[in-house]
Amino acid sequence: MKQNLITVILSLIAITSIYAQSSPQQEIGKTDNTMRELETYLDNLSTEDKFSGVVLVAKDGMPIFKKAYGLANKNTNAANNTETKFNIASNNKMFTSIAIAQLAERGKLSFDDKISKHLPDYPNKAVADKVTIHHLLTHTSGLGNYQTDKFFEKLGNMKSISDLLPFFANEPLAFEPGAKFQYSNAGFAVLGLIIEKLSRQNYFDYVRENIFKPAGMKDTDSYERGANIQNLAIGYTRMRRGQQGQPDPNAPRLENTQMLPLKGSSAGGGYSTVDDLLKFALALQNHKLLSKKFTEIITTGKFDVGGPMGKYAYGFGDKVVGGKHIVGHNGGSVGIAANFDMFPELGYTAIILSNYDPPAMMPVIMKIRELIPAAPTLVSQQIQKPQGEQPLSQAEQEVRKLEREWLDAYEKRDAEAMNRIVADDFNLTFSDGRVQTKAEILAQLKSEKDSNRPSPKLSTEDVQSRIEGDTVILTGRFIQRMERDGQTRMMQMRYTDTYAKRQGRWQVIASQLVRIQPQ
Repeated sequence: MKQNLITVILSLIAITSIYAQSSPQQEIGKTDNTMRELETYLDNLSTEDKFSGVVLVAKDGMPIFKKAYGLANKNTNAANNTETKFNIASNNKMFTSIAIAQLAERGKLSFDDKISKHLPDYPNKAVADKVTIHHLLTHTSGLGNYQTDKFFEKLGNMKSISDLLPFFANEPLAFEPGAKFQYSNAGFAVLGLIIEKLSRQNYFDYVRENIFKPAGMKDTDSYERGANIQNLAIGYTRMRRGQQGQPDPNAPRLENTQMLPLKGSSAGGGYSTVDDLLKFALALQNHKLLSKKFTEIITTGKFDVGGPMGKYAYGFGDKVVGGKHIVGHNGGSVGIAANFDMFPELGYTAIILSNYDPPAMMPVIMKIRELIPAAPTLVSQQIQKPQGEQPLSQAEQEVRKLEREWLDAYEKRDAEAMNRIVADDFNLTFSDGRVQTKAEILAQLKSEKDSNRPSPKLSTEDVQSRIEGDTVILTGRFIQRMERDGQTRMMQMRYTDTYAKRQGRWQVIASQLVRIQPQ
């Protein structure tokens, strides 16, 4: 997430006074208006029975919009609420990708390994000796889908991932591995089997212990059909078994329960909530699930799918829409629709969970992507710059990376990292003339944290930079948000940060802050 280091220092010395002086009315008018526009849009869709579900939009990890619509159970008239659990369909592929990457990070596999290396008893030796884990993760294996007529006849019999093998394992490949992209649930089923073999755990147990638990996702799991799960949304569909294409808009909606497998798999079909998926986004971005290196590996596009789909990475999409870089995934089936969008350079996360057919969700996705404001400068090399805009130099990229490391040091109260980033002669000057030194910052990091103080959420906007020899100067505006008792407090400041390259490494040597008075 792009955030400015200077907010870190301000938070350390002024959190109490900021909280006392700020008010909910100080939130940026543009953000408020944008979320009101989204609310009006969704209210209208719900009134017309064109959307049912929950929508969450967060900025820098803090929800700025969260609202539920429609019914979770039409028989009991139970309404959806913001804690309702929805089937997330293929969004589970992100969890499977992370599980595979965790095993790679531990040295148990390589992305170039063939299926046969880890599943020597795989039924189709010709396939197992050709297809790699990379092919499976990118949907370039040539394997197809297992949702055939025979599969639907056996829906109630499948509890394990190995139960899926008979529906695809003996089929020939549709093309040579790596030749093209063809979405493959079968490929992700095979990945699930590899996870089970190398971890010596049931797939569902593995992701529960290694992804959901460390991310704090207490309402995410794969439930058996018919299990007594509280606050679970039932899906409603206008599709009929065996029907192809779009659902008939004039057909009545029927409950989808008997159209679902007995249990989800590594290809999809688990359940989650918008809050849990936001926790997942934060855990991924803060490298609680994978190191930075492996996080970048799985989220960076590998195969250009073409058109609006952009590139497919490892269980994640990686694309640019309207000049905005988006990483995430979506999923859909009969009476199921889910979308997970992270905007890494902008600090936004948008999550949509619905218990209607996927077409009802699509306009909501596009509306949110349209409403999220673009930044004047995006660091990602994948994003095309506006005509005439110069790409960031190596020095500018290094300095902005260092800012993010400083923010990490603050969040982790990591005095060692702070000592590395801040120069010994560093001074922070406030608009009232106060000056803070490096020693004072380190002392505050090492002091005991007051548990009663709210944790700030920090973001930057209008970031500009210029280079003068071995010095880089950053200017811009940052926003600090804090939430207490359901209210968001905000303060904005202008900043100037000066970095110098000394003995081959960058350090911040000076910072200045000027508070922007609320209108």
